[in-house]
Amino acid sequence: MKFIRIVPFLYISIMLSLSACAQRIPEGGPCSYETEIYPAVIINIYEMDSLYSELFIAVHTLPFDTLSWSGEFGSYLANDELKAKGYKLGDTLSYQIKHITQGTCNPYIKRLSTERYNK
Repeated sequence: MKFIRIVPFLYISIMLSLSACAQRIPEGGPCSYETEIYPAVIINIYEMDSLYSELFIAVHTLPFDTLSWSGEFGSYLANDELKAKGYKLGDTLSYQIKHITQGTCNPYIKRLSTERYNK
């Protein structure tokens, strides 16, 4: 009989514990960021095959970084897109570094923009 009385108590205790965990401040927005924009120079275009190419980009931050297109976007650049955008050696794209100023989102975001760098 004592076991039957303990089961509801345990059930209620577990449910209260779980609901207390659910009341934490959620991750996510709204968030605000401070954005720094750096020039990212295309230093090499490597044609992998007839469909895809890899771009290597030098970012002038401290410390000096060399990035690949696939490392930033998770895929290679289609040759058709490369031609459409007109990227060539020496072109400068925008590289953004965002530092969170308000909220609970990702505190640090690095992003290569497909747009050309403008001072």
